[in-house]
Amino acid sequence: MGLKKGDQVVFIIGNDKTIYTVASDERTLYGRKVVDLKDYPGEVAVEYLTKYQSE
Repeated sequence: MGLKKGDQVVFIIGNDKTIYTVASDERTLYGRKVVDLKDYPGEVAVEYLTKYQSE
């Protein structure tokens, strides 16, 4: 997917429809690609995120 710092994303799982800003470039942690999100605790696997598309 190639997320980078500043991208806006939403979760593709669960009911959280909040638009988050990516706070770090994509990196590998324990074999998984992850990013940090502004105002969200911990790392998030990129497979759970998609770039936000404004309408």
